[in-house]
Formats: sequence, C-alpha cells, structure tokens
Amino acid sequence: MLLAVVVGGLLGALVAVPVRPARAGDTTPYSSSAATRYQVTFAARSCGSYAEVAVGRARGDVGEMLSRGDAGETLSRPGRDSPYRAGQPVDPSVEDGIDSGCADLPGWRFTLGSAHERKGRYSTVTGRPFTTPPTRDWTPRLDPTGRDTGGLLAGGVTVALSDEQIALAARRQLWVQGGTPDRPVGDGSGFGALRCAVDGRTAGNLQWLSFPSGVRHVFCYAYYVKGAAAGGTVTVRMRTTRPVGYPQPVPFVSGLTNATDGQFSLAGSGEPVEASFTRPPASYQVTPRVPAGWRVAGVTCGASRSDGRSAASRSSVDAATATASVALAAGDTVLCTYSMEPPALPRGLSLKLFGAGAGGAFGLAVVGGSTRQNLTATTDADGTAVSASGADLTALPPGRYTVTVTPPPAQAPQWTVAGALCNGATVGVDAMTVKVDLVAGVGLECVLRLARKAPALRLAVVTADGVAGAAFAVVPVDSVGGGWWAAANTTGYGVPAAAAGDVPRDPGFGGYLLTAVPPRSTLTTAWRLASLSCDSAAEAVADGTVRVSLTPGGPEPTCTASYRPEPTTRLRVTLRATGARSGRQEPAVVEVSCADGSGGRVVLDPAADGPANLPEPLAFLEPTDCVVSQPATGAARTSTVKASALREPASGGEPSELPSPVGVTRDVPEYGVTVTDEFSAPLAVVAGSTYLEEIRGLLPIILVGSGVFVLGGIILIGVLLRRRSV
Repeated sequence: MLLAVVVGGLLGALVAVPVRPARAGDTTPYSSSAATRYQVTFAARSCGSYAEVAVGRARGDVGEMLSRGDAGETLSRPGRDSPYRAGQPVDPSVEDGIDSGCADLPGWRFTLGSAHERKGRYSTVTGRPFTTPPTRDWTPRLDPTGRDTGGLLAGGVTVALSDEQIALAARRQLWVQGGTPDRPVGDGSGFGALRCAVDGRTAGNLQWLSFPSGVRHVFCYAYYVKGAAAGGTVTVRMRTTRPVGYPQPVPFVSGLTNATDGQFSLAGSGEPVEASFTRPPASYQVTPRVPAGWRVAGVTCGASRSDGRSAASRSSVDAATATASVALAAGDTVLCTYSMEPPALPRGLSLKLFGAGAGGAFGLAVVGGSTRQNLTATTDADGTAVSASGADLTALPPGRYTVTVTPPPAQAPQWTVAGALCNGATVGVDAMTVKVDLVAGVGLECVLRLARKAPALRLAVVTADGVAGAAFAVVPVDSVGGGWWAAANTTGYGVPAAAAGDVPRDPGFGGYLLTAVPPRSTLTTAWRLASLSCDSAAEAVADGTVRVSLTPGGPEPTCTASYRPEPTTRLRVTLRATGARSGRQEPAVVEVSCADGSGGRVVLDPAADGPANLPEPLAFLEPTDCVVSQPATGAARTSTVKASALREPASGGEPSELPSPVGVTRDVPEYGVTVTDEFSAPLAVVAGSTYLEEIRGLLPIILVGSGVFVLGGIILIGVLLRRRSV
C-alpha cells in the first residue's frame, strides 16, 4: 500500500504536463500614434419624412446646378434649415438637436474615393473607391483629436484613413458618398442629406473631407427617408423659336423645386435647355413668368417609361396661363416642353449688350460711310441683355458698319467684348470693335457679350524651421458646387510659397469661403496654424476659415496661411532577452496601450536576443498615460522568466515590474522603456541533472523491478523521447 502511494505521488509530480505560458493572440508588430492618425466617424440616420431632415448649408435647385439641368438629389424639400454657420464643423451635439423623428441606422456603409461623378440619380465617387465597414449599434465618441471622450455614438463607425487617403485629404481631393457606387441609397429609402467635416456645399450625395489645423478626427452624417424611393421624374424643357444670341432667363413657379422661393429659372439663347426633378408621386404645376415682349408659342407634355411599359402619369395644359399640370406616377418620366417666342426683329440694326457678374454704363458708336450714330446702354450684373438706345438705327442704309463699345472711363482696362452674335450667327471681334453687314429689307439684331476681368485670388503658404506641404479649400458662398483646391510646398525659410491647383484664374465675382488645410502631422512634427490673413478685407468665420469677396474693380486679395512647427513627444519601447536561450520556445511579446488611443506591439523571435523595437516610436501632441505590459514571454516548458522594465528618463533609477505605467508629459522630448526578460534553462536540460531528474530516470527501473512492467516501459519510452527532443 505504501509503495502504491509513493508511486502514485511520483507519477503525479513527474508525468503531469506543465502548463504552457500564455501567448499573445497576435504576434504582428505594430505602432499606431494618435498624433499621426486621421479618422472619420460616419453616422447614418433614417427619417420618417423629409420634414424631419435638416438640409445642408447649400440647398439644391439653385444657381449653377439648374444651369446644368441638375435639380438636386432629394425627392422632396427638407423641412429643416441648416443649423450650422459657415465654416462650422459637423458636430454630433448639433445633430442630436435636429434629428427628432429620425432613427439610428446601423448596417449602412459609406465609400471614399479620389474623384466623383454623377451619371444617374445620385453622385458617386470614383478613383479606387474604398467602402467602409458597416455602421454599428454603438461606437465610441471621439473628440477632434481622436481621443475617446467616454461617450457613445449610435449608428456610427470610425475609420482610420490610409496614408494615400490622408495625402488626398491634405489636398482637398478626398471625397465621400453615402452607400456604395452601385447602391448609393438603400432599398425603400430616398436620399435626404449628407454633410461631412465642414459641409462642402455640394447639396447632394457627395462631400469632400479635410482636416483643419489641430483636427485629426471629423464626422460625416447621412440622412435617408423611409419609403421615399418610388418616385417619378418631371423634365421641364425650354427652347426659343429662333436664336436670340443671349441667355434669356425665364422664371417658372412650381412645386417641383426645392428652392425656398418656389421658383426655378431656365436661360436659353436658342438651343434647348432643361431641368429634371425626381419627385414623389403627386400633382405638380409649372407656370412660366413670361418676360416682357415674349410670348409662349406652345406647351406640350408627354409621359413615358424606360422599361417600355405604359405610363400612368397624366398631364394637361391651360392655354391661357401656359400652366402645365402633371399627375406624376412612380417610375414615369414626364417631359413638358415650352416654346418661347422672342420679340419680332425690328427693321434696320438693333444692338444689345449683356455681361454676367458685373454691370456698367457703356457708350456705342456705329460708323459706316458718312454715318455715325452714338448710343448708350447700361448693363446689370445679373447678365440680362439690355438694348442700346439714344439713336434711331432702323433707317440705316445697307452696308458695312463698325460698332465700337466704350466702357466706363475708369474701368476701360477691365472690359473686353468677349463675343458677338448677329441673328444667331457668330461675328468676329477685334478688341472692343465688331463689323456688321446690313442688308436691305432684313432686320439685324446684334448681341455683344461683355466680360469684365474679375480679381484673382492669390494664395500662399509659409512655414518656418521646416519644410511642409499645405493646401487651401475654396468654395463659393453664393452658389452650389464642389469648389477647388490649391497646394504649395514650402521652403522652410519663412518665405511665402505660392499655392496652385484647380482654382480658376478668374473664379468670378462673389463671396468665397477659404479654409486653410494644414500639413500632415508626422512622428516628429505637427503644424499649428499661426495665422490666416488676407491683404484686403476678409471676414473670419471660423478657426482657419475666412470669407473673401471678389468685387468688380476691387483688389486682387492675397491670402497667406502661416504655420509654426510643434515637435512631438515620442515613446520608444524595446524588448531584449538574457539568460538561457534554451528557456525560450515562442516569440516574446510586449505591448503598450495609451489613454489617447495610441498603442503598439514589440515582438522578439525566440532565436534572437534583441533588442527588438516598436516599428516606429509612438508620437504624442497632448499629455497622456500609457501602460507597458507583457502578454506573452514565450518561455519554454519548465523555464522561469524574470521580467523587468527600465524607464528613461529613469524613475528612481531601478527597474520596475510589469505592467509598468508611463506618464507622458509634453516637457520631455522622448521617453524610453526597455523590457528585459531573463530566462532560466528548462528543468530537463539543467547541467549535471537535478535530483528530480535522477528520480525521473530511475522510476521506470523501480517500476519494472516491482513487477509493473507495462507502466514502467511506457514511462521509460517517454523519458527517452523527451531527452531526444531536448
């Protein structure tokens, strides 16, 4: 009995398999610094109706959008105005105040790209699109630097941008759309609004992303309307019965438009122009406001479907008012065409002037043979054509005449005659002069298009004590559009570097929002905006954003963004091994985790003593707390490990145990933590063998001698195999 107890105890001590030390779930080294990480949190909302959607800073159905036949991308007019002021970043706190009636939308995706297009109903991105993971029930709510605030955001997902995407954002060339290019809007829903970062005034399913100075995390919000996908399209087309040589604007009053005044306008000079509106099934009316002297020559409406089925929409026209009434059905396209007849051509010669963007009082001299007639015309900035008056040209005899335009004296160098049409045919222009031929019995209407040189917007970047690339985003205040970008690489000597990009040389008169896009933060340096100033009147509307105006006869503003370098504080983590090489079987892993979201992993191969380091040091722009820990030592069976951490600057001068806290302050340029693992040899390979190993070797012989042949043989074979493996 005693022998059985002794044998049982020895078996329990010697044959039991030692527990292998825990190892990390991932042994891939990495470094991730919040100071160099740029992130976007995407959030999606589903609303019960368009009345519950807040529009972006720019509404559809205005200005240049309709000149392209683009009536926006929403089915109905959003019922809430934008809560944001110009240049204000998109903020969850603001969105929480305007999303009543809307539910969080988990499972929705967004797509990033370097370019964009609109071929169908919605705008989509192009250029190697990247689709985000789906939005989640909850995601951590981050502040502008990417630090976790401790709060949660529903229906969102946060994505860290790649190096390529960060470079695009630095040049204002990173675009985002809701959904995917092949599915921009979910089934059974309609597009409501999309706004990102500073809401770039595109008024559709497209926005650009950039990061103002000191900001490395921004928000995007997309709104959709349930049950709003089944719409139809009404296209209003206008043509003039003869070429008129100038864009005659004709306002239309209609419930189709989302414009706040309930009107849209088409401007035609001969070729057909149109605007298309995709709207929910309902009854709509379209009524033109006919310009003086013009009349509606005819109105026709017809319905069709792209799938070849019979259209269900119905339409009628009131001949007295030229009002078209449309009962729109889902899936149908209704085309209403207005034929507009201009005033009849007068006898002899008639002259008109027009020029968009600026107006002025002009003199005109008509000279031919012994005839000289002097006229005047005062144009408006809205581009409406005006008739020259002051002399009777109806009785001019046939022949060739020279028409010379004289601008206001103080503005003469700023004006040119940009083009001329007579009865719809192009006439050559020489500076401020055109030559026309008058034929007996044929009225000749000549329209001269004037252009006034707009001030250019000049942009520059300055950095001192370092070289960097910075950019600008320029968007129009008074019209809808994606805007432009300009970028510059500095010399580092405090000399302004001129920025260039796709900003037009002559962007046109009006107001523009100018946002400074700072250089990208690196491991060693971040760039803070010291000033954004213009040498002419500019209004600061937000940090790093100003409003500038280009006015007729005004100065050409030069705006300069000046940046100062801010060095980062860095943390290096090193892992080294000492002691018995035989005591190491798996990779050793050390991890660092910081409160600001920074983190990294050091991995040391069991065949190497090190030192092994983070792929790159961690960089910090704000104070934070970090912890260095070791989830896996990689020790072999029966080997022991003594781990210690030595900090630099030293804290007390003595190594500390793991996990080791590190308080990062900004008054220290660099911290270092060196973790040393000291390994003992495994028990089976200790030189000279231990007493326990001797007992382990004698145990099979004892068992065999005691008559326990089978058990003794098995243990003997196991011992031999273990020694061979060692």
